Amino acid sequence: MADTKPQKPTKTHGELEPKYQTAIYWRVLGLPFPVIASKLGAILQKNVRPDLVREWFAKGGICHDAYKAELEERKKEGSEILNQIDEKISEMVPAALGVISQSVEAGNLGAALRVLELKGYTPVKKIEDVTPNSEELELLKKIISENDKPTRKHLPNKRKPNKS
Repeated sequence: MADTKPQKPTKTHGELEPKYQTAIYWRVLGLPFPVIASKLGAILQKNVRPDLVREWFAKGGICHDAYKAELEERKKEGSEILNQIDEKISEMVPAALGVISQSVEAGNLGAALRVLELKGYTPVKKIEDVTPNSEELELLKKIISENDKPTRKHLPNKRKPNKS
C-alpha cells in the first residue's frame, strides 16, 4: 500500500490569518517573496524569512490555494472590465466617425491623413526634389557657396600682455 499523507483542508482567503491575507494581497500585486517577508517582518516586528514566505505559496502551502483563487477572481474581474470597455468603445465609434468626417470636410489635414492611414494608405512623408540640374542652377549654387566663405580674417591679438 502506498503511503499517502492526509491533505490539509484548504482555507479560503477570508479564513486565513491576517498575515497570510496580507501576504496574498501583496503577492497578487506582484511583490517578490523577499519584499513580502521584509514588509511582514516590519508589521509583525519579527524576522520573516523569504524562503518561509515562498513555502506559504508553494503547492500544499497555506496560501497556495487561496492565492490561486484570488488570481482567478482578479482575472475574471479584469475580463469583465475589458468587455465593458470594448462595449463602450463600440458605442462611441459612430460618434467618432462623425467627428472625423466633419473634420475632414472642414479641411483638417491631420484628420484626413488619419482616415487614409486607417484605410491602409500611407501618405508620403517627404517630398523629393526632382528639379533637373540646369546650368542656371549650378551657377546659383556656385555663387551661394562663394558668398558663404568668411569675409573677415581673424587676425592675432597684437596687444602685449599686461605685466603686473
